[in-house]
Amino acid sequence: MFMPYILLAASVACVWTASADTFDVTKYGADPKGVKKSTDAVHKAIEAAVSAGGGVVHFPAGHYLCGPIELRSHVTLDVADGAVVKFSDDLDDYQPVVEAMADGSRQTSFATKGLISASKLTNIGITGAGVLDGQGSAWWKLVDSPYRAEYLRSMNRTQSANTDTIANRPKFFIATDCKNIVLKDITFKDSPFFHVNVVDCDGVTIEGIKLDSPADSPNTDGIDPDSSKNILISKVTINAGDDCIAIKAGMDDSKERAPTENLIIRDSHMGHGHGGVSIGSDFVGGVRNVTVMDCVFDGPDRGFYIKSARGRGG
Repeated sequence: MFMPYILLAASVACVWTASADTFDVTKYGADPKGVKKSTDAVHKAIEAAVSAGGGVVHFPAGHYLCGPIELRSHVTLDVADGAVVKFSDDLDDYQPVVEAMADGSRQTSFATKGLISASKLTNIGITGAGVLDGQGSAWWKLVDSPYRAEYLRSMNRTQSANTDTIANRPKFFIATDCKNIVLKDITFKDSPFFHVNVVDCDGVTIEGIKLDSPADSPNTDGIDPDSSKNILISKVTINAGDDCIAIKAGMDDSKERAPTENLIIRDSHMGHGHGGVSIGSDFVGGVRNVTVMDCVFDGPDRGFYIKSARGRGG
């Protein structure tokens, strides 16, 4: 039986509490003028928070340039009002080639797991009234363009037969096999690929965030829950180049996959995108117990979009 939405909302929204300890990235060498990359400083602040048993890694107002960030358990990134974190569009920052999840299966990619990534973690978050800028335009050129082939040749890379072009771009925030995630009030813009993707996760609260990419940006889905459960999406605003919200559960070649289940989407605004709330196109594990309520759809090609195909769950 489907859990009543009030009980699910309460159980998801209360799973995580921020530590009182705050770690200001500028104290660890981050450049608030954005002249030099602050990647190392951010990771030093994260490690300091981990050593203290958890905490908030804080970006005060300013402009920061950063490479990919890996979160740790019991750590929250907090981006203050007036802070803009731009992720490097230097593709060399995203080496080496790795295996990554794309469209429900593992594919070879020269992108890391994500601009912000989390794997097998507990109690993590991204909060604040600031902006995370993925500078996706450099990555969008890699999709079916001469630039992509030229770049692969310059890096002495070859494309394997089973690699889709979309797999060669990092997602903005990718969490895999994590528990208790909170994304609150933050703005994500111009993602190279999906904005928010949670895979095999349990307990996700996404509230008050904004996701914004141009209508012609390739595959820039807003929120993609994949084989995950107990999810609350509330008061979000999404403009995407693909589906605003796409509920997934793996493709056939990804073998056994868990369902995506116990999902509430409410009080949200879906602007431009292919589908407002989509189920599919890959859902081997199945999708169940989904409630959508009190939302506005005033830009998507379709409000609700249920889709699949051979090789994606039938």
